Amino acid sequence: MTRFSFLCLLYISTASAQSIWVGVKGGLPLTQAFNAIENPQPLTVTAFYQNSEGLLAFDYDSATQRKIPYTVGPAVEIRLWRHIRVEADGLYSRAVYDYTSVRFDKFTSNSYFDALKHAVDRVDTPVLVKYEFAERRRFHPFAGAGGSIRYSHDKVLQGIADAAVPGGGTEYSTPPTIFNSSLGTPIQVVAVRALRMGPAFSAGVETPVGRHRASAEIRYTRYPGDSINAPALHSNLNQVDLMAGIVF
Repeated sequence: MTRFSFLCLLYISTASAQSIWVGVKGGLPLTQAFNAIENPQPLTVTAFYQNSEGLLAFDYDSATQRKIPYTVGPAVEIRLWRHIRVEADGLYSRAVYDYTSVRFDKFTSNSYFDALKHAVDRVDTPVLVKYEFAERRRFHPFAGAGGSIRYSHDKVLQGIADAAVPGGGTEYSTPPTIFNSSLGTPIQVVAVRALRMGPAFSAGVETPVGRHRASAEIRYTRYPGDSINAPALHSNLNQVDLMAGIVF
């Protein structure tokens, strides 16, 4: 009886091991991380004070995305029944943007200037139920649907902030705060963190490579609500990624 139980346990463990794959996935987004609005009018001191004459307040905002983010991370697949599998990923990506903001207050005749470089670290954890078509062929198309949770962490890398300039003057009324995280400047920056959840869909094809399985797919995710929200910058809620991966 003990030997029979041991053989059953061994068989179940072997079958389970054959139904679980672990690997890595990576890719490039086909959509930008942000909808950045770059102000077409260059900001100069003369133009700024000319535009602010007669106004109680004047605002200038401009943003640009500096890099195309990437996506990479571990992947786990579990076969539930024949053509049906469950996939869970942990995907990391980073996006970098510049943001320039100026505020003018006529009551104090001061303008407040910010020019900062930001980095947004993101971790996506999608869980998809996938259905595989044409299992006996060399290339197996598949489709999947599920949900994803995104954690975003927006932090300042470097730049100038909180610089108050007297109206018509050329020197700072108060010393600006200069950020440079690469030099280890002792600063305190308020980081913006956000957690979003939304539906995810995928379609692609996979093929066996020896004992492994390689795949390529297009994945669409919709995250309701901005994780980044400023006058000249909004998160792109619709995310489309071109992904490739291999599991063992």
